[in-house]
Amino acid sequence: MLFEAEKKIWEKNYKNVDLFLADDKTVWDKLNSSFDRITASQVVQYLTPEQIDAFVNNACSHLNEGGKIIFFDIIDPRLYPLWKMGWFSQNFKLWKTLPKAGIGSIKQLSAILRNRPRDIIGNSHSPLPD
Repeated sequence: MLFEAEKKIWEKNYKNVDLFLADDKTVWDKLNSSFDRITASQVVQYLTPEQIDAFVNNACSHLNEGGKIIFFDIIDPRLYPLWKMGWFSQNFKLWKTLPKAGIGSIKQLSAILRNRPRDIIGNSHSPLPD
């Protein structure tokens, strides 16, 4: 992935981009500057609550005054079933989602009875209080 990103940077002749290989723990040791924005995309839902806390704490120490941390693509677990049925799509039709709702309910009940997560977000983290 880094090679592909490096190729794009070279092709587009970007001058203000640095790439390095790191994980959620080692990335902070590799940074030698502060930022106006720190973004995370399509990753937060896979972190544990402890990893999220550590990310936010470390990111805050690398922000300029007034800087912000931005998370993308986080689905609220309470809204995921509606999203999965297409309720937020541009061509939403209620009558098309009713069969999906019925089948989805049966699948969730079956998973509960087998002591399995109801869906792929069964072990997700919600920042909202219960």
